[in-house]
Amino acid sequence: MRKYLAFLVLSVALLGCKSSFKSSFRNFNAYYNTYYNAKKNYQVGLEKSLTQKRQYNTLKPLRIYEVPLGAGSAEFQNAIEKGADVLRKYKETKWVDNALEIIGKSYYYRKEYFNAIQKFEELYISSSDEKMKQQSIFWKGRVLMELQAYNEGIQYLEEQLSVYSGDWEGNLEYQIKTVLAEHYIARENWVNALDLLNESVGKLPGRANKERGYFVIGQLNEILGDAEAAFDAFDRVEKYYSVYELQFEAKKKKAEVARSIGNTNEAYKVFASMVRDDKNTEFVSELNYELGRTEQERGNYESAEKIYLSILRDPFVKPQAITTKQVYNGLAELNRFHFNDFKLAAAYYDSSAKVNVPANQLPDTYNAPELAQSFGEYASLKNQIHEEDSLLWLGSLPEAEFDSVLAEIEARKVEELKRQMEAEQARRNTMVNVGNRSQRNQETADVARNGFLNIKNPVLIAQVKEQFNALWGGRPLVDNWRVSILMDDEEILEDEKGGNAQNGGATQAQQFAVQIDLSRIPFTAQDQDSVQEEVSFLHYELGNLFFLSLDLPDSARYYFEKVLEERPESEVAVVAMYSLSELFDIQKNKDEAVFYAQKLVDEYPSSIYADRLVDKYQLDREAVESQNTVDPLQHYLAINSDNEIDPLTKADTLSSLAKLYPKERFSQHAMYDAIRNYIVKASEKEGFNDSLDVWFSLHENWEKQQKELNVLQDSVRSIFQDTTISVAAEDSIYFETVLDSTLTKPEFNDYFPYYGAYWDSTRARVNDFTRLFASSDYTPVVRRWEVEFKKPVIKQEIVEDSMIVQQDDTTVVETPYLACDEIDQQPEIRGGIQLFNQALNVPDGTEDETITFLFFINTRGIIDEFKLASNTQDERLINAYVNAIDSFISFEPMMVDGISQMVSCEIEFTIPK
Repeated sequence: MRKYLAFLVLSVALLGCKSSFKSSFRNFNAYYNTYYNAKKNYQVGLEKSLTQKRQYNTLKPLRIYEVPLGAGSAEFQNAIEKGADVLRKYKETKWVDNALEIIGKSYYYRKEYFNAIQKFEELYISSSDEKMKQQSIFWKGRVLMELQAYNEGIQYLEEQLSVYSGDWEGNLEYQIKTVLAEHYIARENWVNALDLLNESVGKLPGRANKERGYFVIGQLNEILGDAEAAFDAFDRVEKYYSVYELQFEAKKKKAEVARSIGNTNEAYKVFASMVRDDKNTEFVSELNYELGRTEQERGNYESAEKIYLSILRDPFVKPQAITTKQVYNGLAELNRFHFNDFKLAAAYYDSSAKVNVPANQLPDTYNAPELAQSFGEYASLKNQIHEEDSLLWLGSLPEAEFDSVLAEIEARKVEELKRQMEAEQARRNTMVNVGNRSQRNQETADVARNGFLNIKNPVLIAQVKEQFNALWGGRPLVDNWRVSILMDDEEILEDEKGGNAQNGGATQAQQFAVQIDLSRIPFTAQDQDSVQEEVSFLHYELGNLFFLSLDLPDSARYYFEKVLEERPESEVAVVAMYSLSELFDIQKNKDEAVFYAQKLVDEYPSSIYADRLVDKYQLDREAVESQNTVDPLQHYLAINSDNEIDPLTKADTLSSLAKLYPKERFSQHAMYDAIRNYIVKASEKEGFNDSLDVWFSLHENWEKQQKELNVLQDSVRSIFQDTTISVAAEDSIYFETVLDSTLTKPEFNDYFPYYGAYWDSTRARVNDFTRLFASSDYTPVVRRWEVEFKKPVIKQEIVEDSMIVQQDDTTVVETPYLACDEIDQQPEIRGGIQLFNQALNVPDGTEDETITFLFFINTRGIIDEFKLASNTQDERLINAYVNAIDSFISFEPMMVDGISQMVSCEIEFTIPK
């Protein structure tokens, strides 16, 4: 019996060893045959993804866990396939959880987020390893971040943090809190995000995560106004050096924060040290701008101006577009606030506005385009005032003095003409060498590299073109041009020596045909009074500009008071008083506000301004007779000075007023202001600035391509025109091909940004202006608007139905797409409709409950084409769905009899509330 028991125990032991051996062998085989390769492919892909070059926009909080950019896609696909082999062939091994994790992470880095989230949910459900479960929580949180499902992400991660409170493996708790903080940042919940990051960043794995983490802490403190904490956080970034670009940005931020709290000496020291650092050579313009900005903040205005100008004039280093834009803006601010040169400020603001930089790269405080327009209007008004004053002065001169001034003006014009002619003659007689001439005999290697006559080297071609144009570019394109120029020069010399017998004793003004227009000079008292009234009107307009647009109340007060002092009987005196009362009221100077209010009520008791001020300050007023008519000028001034009217209402009223009274002095101003208000309203449309950036970028690229082709063709023409050069046959064919080449202009119509009802109104008012006020001082600006806002001509094309083509009125040829109704199936969205709804950005105020689209789906479940199939009119809602479908939707393949089919299906979406 004992022998039997011993045998039984031994048999069981041997069976157990055999089972354990088989399990170990399966694990070994799964690892080295499949999982090892999956892991290896994943690591290669991860290295490519993490080392991919990134652009950092530090105007917004960075991402600590960065968005995948797509590098390593092929390696991740291999990892997915190898991981799937583990799941199919080795379901009983311990590597199943690891395979699921690798597949999920590979989908994430391939930006296939719906597939990724499915794998992480599957891992959470199937795994018995707590660490694996927690890893899946972390990665699901990251996927929800990329899907922009911020509310769901916050709810999910907070729940999991509560469930696993105190039971987290390693530092996973801090990683998950960091992901949660990033969801809070996306929702602009800065306080909660900062609390989580302060707790977690120092315990994150890897220097790179800590580097980005402390940078984000600095940004959040900066947003919340805690400059000292921001300075400390940016200072700590240096301790975790990983990416040079971030170290550079952190130092910049540290100096900017120091500057913002008044520690300009520290800021200057940091920026100066960065300029001296050889590693920052490519950023020297940007850093010099920061130095100039710091000098401006320190009150060293001349030094700041010198630095700004040196950046623009540097012959060796061309600043980036955004730096150029900022430099011009800095120069404008110097001239506006410190040098009081508003005309130069207008020019610099205009230069800044014209540099094309995407709006998302600019700070919210940047408003150069608006200021360029306002200061440009200031310059225009000042020029008009100067011109009117000059005319008044000329009209008031005695006859003898007037003749003397007129003769002096004629002499100046003659001298200017002479200088121009002498400069032209000197240019004709001067040979210009541009650059260094290359030696004719090039080394064999150079010839092979650059081609015959350097035709493959665009730099050398451009130099040759420049040399050719410097010598011959200005010659007339006529026969015997050398002889004609010599004859012209002789005639000029004879005229200068008085040798022309026909002129005899004629004056220089007569010889040069100088003409001076005297028609606008006001000689009569009535004309002078009219000009003086125009000057008063312009002074009021200037004061109103300072008051409403430029926020310079002291300057506004000066011009309003100037109206009352120089011409108290002016038609604009009443509105000048009203504006002064409002100005002092805003400045909390009630005594002065009431003084001008009472003065207006006493002198103009029946005006609409008196009605306003009597009610506002409870003033006494003598009984006045009601007036049935309203002075159109007073109506214009009342509308234009009312800040409580929205831009659209003001624009409609002003344009109607201008068309009703086109002969009135104010009409051109009213129509111009109407156009500006329409532009303001039209520009408020969401996404307009982004569309404008794309529009200008496309045109800039097209112009660049044209210029490059023109340079090449000019160089080839120069070669053909040089009779001393013999061109080989094969090179001649190439040259002729270049000369015959043309560029087909791309179709930009789809990107035209000036669409919509408000832009239509703008174009209509521009047309009204050019029709009614062709000789206005505003006409050049309005003409530029006319060209810029003009709708592109859309060519009419015959659009054939892409689905059915009629033949002989009877035959119908169908596409290979099967209708879902025919096969009685509906496609399934990968990832489910709930995740798709979370990716939507449904606009506020949407009244529709459903929206329907027709999809054409290929055999892989990918959308070939889709279009709106319902009568939905809400453009914002349609755009939201189109964007989400483009970014997130794909379908499970549609199977018919075991074969994947191409299908066309209408899907009705219920709009989430």
